[in-house]
Amino acid sequence: MRKRRRLLGSAALLTAAIAAAATTAASSSVEPWKPAGVSSPQFESHPAFDPITGDFYFVRSSPTFEGWRIFVTHCGPSGWSKPEPWALAADGLEADPWFTADGRTMWFISSRSTDGVKRKDLDIWKVERDASGKWGVPVRIPSPIKEPSSGRGRTPRRGRSRRASRRRRRRPGSARTGGR
Repeated sequence: MRKRRRLLGSAALLTAAIAAAATTAASSSVEPWKPAGVSSPQFESHPAFDPITGDFYFVRSSPTFEGWRIFVTHCGPSGWSKPEPWALAADGLEADPWFTADGRTMWFISSRSTDGVKRKDLDIWKVERDASGKWGVPVRIPSPIKEPSSGRGRTPRRGRSRRASRRRRRRPGSARTGGR
């Protein structure tokens, strides 16, 4: 009897908590974050906060999502600074800044020139900080990481999805194709 009362009391408390949470969620509204000076008529995307400095890196492109560039801004006592192109910006497109948890390495994609050759495709790049916090020289990641011919993944046969390209088999006792 006592156990049942406790169970009913817990159920009533849980129901009240769920109702309160639903009411709060329904009455609150979501508003976009548009910091003055950072938000513009252009298209801002792919945000990343530098874990060491707290600087805000993001991609700015045209409203039609062309001309990707990495920008950085700093937050000070009077708000966010005017966004500036990233100090290591180069020719070509640049996007998707991503920091390691310790903030010592930033990964990004770029079509920047290498060895004097202009690139059309995007490659993965990384740049590391030294002990003083100064960025080094960006390094292009070699091809086996990004090309399907590296043998690291299976590629579907021409004209078929990955699932359709797998060999179908039946397990004993299963009437379904694929045996699952």
